[in-house]
Amino acid sequence: MSQKVFQSLAGGMVVGGLIALVYVHQTPVEIAGVVTYEVTDRTHVEGNVEYPQTPPVGGAHHPQWLACNGEVYDTPVTNENAVHALEHGAVWITYREDVSKEDIDFLAEKVGDYTFMSPYPNQPGPIMLTAWGLQLTVESAGDERINQFLSEYRQGKQTPEPGATCSVLPTSL
Repeated sequence: MSQKVFQSLAGGMVVGGLIALVYVHQTPVEIAGVVTYEVTDRTHVEGNVEYPQTPPVGGAHHPQWLACNGEVYDTPVTNENAVHALEHGAVWITYREDVSKEDIDFLAEKVGDYTFMSPYPNQPGPIMLTAWGLQLTVESAGDERINQFLSEYRQGKQTPEPGATCSVLPTSL
């Protein structure tokens, strides 16, 4: 086989492999239990918003987003700021007060870029993951769907403002 033919074949295989990789990455992953909600309102508002889901999955929100680059909050956060972080492509991990410290610590290790975590008293499930328009409830921190959800929806296709910062800007510029 001549060197030109070999180079052409090798180049074609590389290009074909890249196309297949892009296709696989763009193919949505089915994650059992993920509930999808249609969110049409992205208005910035001052004050409290009544959300139809708990925790909220999107909607009108405060102009200032919540820091969402690996923050693990010890106390509940304000819904309106958290929803703005979801608009930026973050995943919000929440847990009820009855979740064990071991599970909370295990979940905290999963929190990174475009992710934040907080307690959410009285939420319907023990552990919930929320992205813009999407929500997953799990019973334990060891559930494999947590990693799937984070992989699929952190800065995922559902993100209204992909690439928007998750760092909190100074209040005085």
